[in-house]
Amino acid sequence: MTNRKSLNTKLTSGEFARFTLIAVVVVGLVALGCKLVDVALLGFGGIVFATVLHALGHLLADRFRWSQRWSIVAVLALLAGIFGGLAWVFGAQLAQQAEQLRTELPNAVATVQQRIEQWSGGRFNLSALQPPSDTAKIVGNFVKVAGITAGVVGHAVVMFFVGLYLAFDPDVYVRIAVRLFPPIHREKVKSAVMASGESLRRWLIGQLASMTVVGVLTGIGLGIAGVPLALALGVLAGLLDFVPVIGPVIAIVPGLILALSVDPKTAAWAAAVYIGVQQLENHVIVPLAQRWSVNLPPAITVLSIVALGLLFGIMGVLFAMPLTIVIVMLVKKLYVEGALEGGQRGSKRQHE
Repeated sequence: MTNRKSLNTKLTSGEFARFTLIAVVVVGLVALGCKLVDVALLGFGGIVFATVLHALGHLLADRFRWSQRWSIVAVLALLAGIFGGLAWVFGAQLAQQAEQLRTELPNAVATVQQRIEQWSGGRFNLSALQPPSDTAKIVGNFVKVAGITAGVVGHAVVMFFVGLYLAFDPDVYVRIAVRLFPPIHREKVKSAVMASGESLRRWLIGQLASMTVVGVLTGIGLGIAGVPLALALGVLAGLLDFVPVIGPVIAIVPGLILALSVDPKTAAWAAAVYIGVQQLENHVIVPLAQRWSVNLPPAITVLSIVALGLLFGIMGVLFAMPLTIVIVMLVKKLYVEGALEGGQRGSKRQHE
């Protein structure tokens, strides 16, 4: 009787209003979180850029005994000088090759299709790779590309200024983040944040060195092999190397298509260049970088790229590795060493 009465008891108007308000707040927070995902990723991109500036500025500060702010200003001036010099020397050639790559790649696809269709038993349908012939489709694709380009530029500007502010006063933002936790845990949280920042700094330095080597060797190798637009393809390979596993595979496709449009022999040499550079990176460059950087198992690398790509799109793929490194280090410091291994040490002491 008591249970039946309790089940049949109706909610009062005040309780109903309170439960409704809680449900609305929960749904609103979930919706707000979904909308703020892009903002969070932009903020993390700013953290990555700030880590690069802070790492380079730290080198100048130790070498010349400068303050951190003046070291970062010097780094920005040095980077502007380096990129300005490269643009002065190679800018016109690179811009010309990038434009040729955009216009000639569809023609190369058509040439490759004709070569394949001439082979016996090789009549594949590659019409999906051909550029659209309808004018409306061409205009629509142009508008989409223009919108994506504007979005990328806008995101890059936001990440630049966020990274700049973070690099100038990193301690201020660390203190703000730490104060969100109870006082008893603040020292542990601060240690974990600093350790994750150090791991991210080491990985970024190793990755930037790897990207530079891959881009230079790929461009030189493709130029020797006689592949058209070797400079642009080398820059593309170096940039895409920022995304492990998937990036190098994507970089191979336009190079092989352009090489195959010349002749099969050139395509074979281009494939040898890409494979050779990747083998050099996997067996020489990466092991040297991992001696003092974070070493993630390949399975975790692939799964993190796929998972974050499905959740957050291209931004998730771009920041999959640095975000995974930060998460792994935070879990290690706060949970594994703190909750698990710390608890085991405490129980051993009590047992003794």
